[in-house]
Amino acid sequence: MKKLWWMLALAVLLAAGCGQPKQKVVVETDLPPVDFSIRPPAETLEFSVEGSMIMEVMGTSMDNFFRFNWRASRWKEEGDSVRTVDVRFSDVQATERRGQTATPETIKSFDRLEGYSTRFRLDSDGFEPMSDPARDGEFMQAFSMLTQGLSTLDFRWPERPMAPGESWEEIVSREDLGQMGVVAADSVIMLTYTGNTRYKRRDCARVEFKLDIPIDGEMQQGPATSRLTGSILSEGAGLYDPELGFFVFLRNSSTTKIKGVDFDEDGKQMGGEKSFSQTGNMEITYLGL
Repeated sequence: MKKLWWMLALAVLLAAGCGQPKQKVVVETDLPPVDFSIRPPAETLEFSVEGSMIMEVMGTSMDNFFRFNWRASRWKEEGDSVRTVDVRFSDVQATERRGQTATPETIKSFDRLEGYSTRFRLDSDGFEPMSDPARDGEFMQAFSMLTQGLSTLDFRWPERPMAPGESWEEIVSREDLGQMGVVAADSVIMLTYTGNTRYKRRDCARVEFKLDIPIDGEMQQGPATSRLTGSILSEGAGLYDPELGFFVFLRNSSTTKIKGVDFDEDGKQMGGEKSFSQTGNMEITYLGL
């Protein structure tokens, strides 16, 4: 699941029926293995995404909230198990509040994504845009954040069907982590098929995931070099519908804690230790049930 670390992308951007996933699900060991490949029907699919985040940077708090819908339509078979589809964003809302007493304000860069559409490619490696929009940095930052909400289709499935209780791993490389990859070690997402449960009268397979990324390294920020330590922890659950061939619900929570010290070009420390912490949640729901 390539975007389970979506909170990391938000940190870089903003700081510079299947039952309820939180409930324990009894594993039904007599169930047959499930093929978790992403193979949605060739029809229009619509999802809602909602998330919130609380950050604290050097004692200053900032709350963020976002909500949007996205629709996948006009599927086309490209051969070799590759499909393309149009993805359109709508009902985009994002607000930010700095300080506990401040009034939330609209993040205007996200308004520019209202009604925006582009072509995506779906294959065994995941779900990615066929080309990055040729837009300015502000637009691209908002676009990158919204694409984190496409995780229900963006999944590197295991090579074989999995039985209830079985686990598998996915490597998160430095390249996958973008800008933060220079200070993050390669890590592993642990995924477990915990059993089946009901959601909106559908029989779905429940997948739990956990991720722990150690932070330890140096990052260049202009003329200064920042030495950072900390961790990024993420966990959640996805609800996969075997008949539809994709996740109809996904919930993720994440906690990031980073400390850092800046040094100038001569290696002299600039000021005291800086701290950054962040907690957040995101839910993605298929609207077709």
